[in-house]
Amino acid sequence: MSNDEGIGSLKLIQIAAPDFDLEKTLNSGQVFHWENYGNGFVGTIAGSAVYAEQREDILKVRFGETPKPARETRALPKVVARYFALDHPLEEICASFPRDPMMDAARDFCRGLRIVRQPQWECLATFICSSMKQVAHIRQIS
Repeated sequence: MSNDEGIGSLKLIQIAAPDFDLEKTLNSGQVFHWENYGNGFVGTIAGSAVYAEQREDILKVRFGETPKPARETRALPKVVARYFALDHPLEEICASFPRDPMMDAARDFCRGLRIVRQPQWECLATFICSSMKQVAHIRQIS
């Protein structure tokens, strides 16, 4: 599932990410603390600074420090997979939906989108802000 490798002071992990679209997920309005940077995004997972980029079905994530839930570098892939819901069998889930033109169009449009597992407070604050503001404005103030 992963390949741990140190790059300077950053820890690099690579995770298989089939049926995942990092850009679509982070720009979907679920989270607002992730910013485009280079070929990927910078943000936080479990309170640690993170740089993430996707190359086809591989998610590359660099951490400045090991997040508290991971305790050890080798546990990082599990923390990242959980945050981005990569542990959900998206293909199976989509196959269970009814087959009709509207559902097919919705499934195709959202292909690769995952529900991010944010901390509860972050999720609540995002929800409250999103009910009063547009996504672009929330990004400016976050």
